[in-house]
Amino acid sequence: FPLSPSHYTTAQQVTYCYNVIHELVSTEMRYVKDLSDIIEGYYVPLNAKVGILSITEYDMLHLFGNIEEIRDSHQHVLKVLQASEKNIKRIGECFISQAEDFKRIYTEYCNNYPRCVE
Repeated sequence: FPLSPSHYTTAQQVTYCYNVIHELVSTEMRYVKDLSDIIEGYYVPLNAKVGILSITEYDMLHLFGNIEEIRDSHQHVLKVLQASEKNIKRIGECFISQAEDFKRIYTEYCNNYPRCVE
């Protein structure tokens, strides 16, 4: 059974697209939850201990980078995706409108990564 949607009937193409959209929304939901769990379970408690434990603001920046900004951006995407599940064009527009923001936040994240793993 070919994976390319062009080999499907129209009804199969629609089903295929909705399955892809559902997987996209589900994955985005899990990603936002994972980021939120890291923030709430590690970042917030450790950040409250800066200066008390042997952890500094510099350490926090390098350990967590811009994780809150990444989570916030993906929360926005998730809301748009959930509101647009039946509108393929809006989903594409969502990613196009977020492209510059993703480029900026992930450039910052990637630039921080080598310092984080030192």
